[in-house]
Amino acid sequence: MTRSKEFKEQLAFLVREGTSGRLDAVRGTKRKADVLREAVERELQRLEQAGEVAGLGKSG
Repeated sequence: MTRSKEFKEQLAFLVREGTSGRLDAVRGTKRKADVLREAVERELQRLEQAGEVAGLGKSG
């Protein structure tokens, strides 16, 4: 029996040159996907708490 996947949505995006190396330098023993997933979640929570929408800030 297989367990249900915790993460069901998939995103693909390009990053600036050198980003992969920077990620490798800070991720330690974590998988890249886990580090990216955590970073995206933290930033989304920060933006939601600040009331920011589409990078426009609180003033809209």
